[in-house]
Amino acid sequence: MFIIVLILVKNYTDMNLYQKRKIDQEFIVFTKRHFVKPSQCKNMREIQFYIHELKCKIEELKRSFNYVPEQATYLLSQYKEVLEDLLILDYKNSY
Repeated sequence: MFIIVLILVKNYTDMNLYQKRKIDQEFIVFTKRHFVKPSQCKNMREIQFYIHELKCKIEELKRSFNYVPEQATYLLSQYKEVLEDLLILDYKNSY
């Protein structure tokens, strides 16, 4: 009895490839609609805003589907990289 329950729970939480692709596509459409490319950001506040929004979206996906598209973590790393570059540039200009 216990083993059957575990199998049912495991099958319920596992996602098939179709569901993952669907979430991936929805995420891509969402980011194209609501985000700009990291290289097009003009200042640190804008980048920080997008990082915050992206983190919220990632948490929402984790909570809802227990899955986060690779594109989400890649995009977050791009934003963080641009932010870091701007911070270094700002530091150099300050001193």
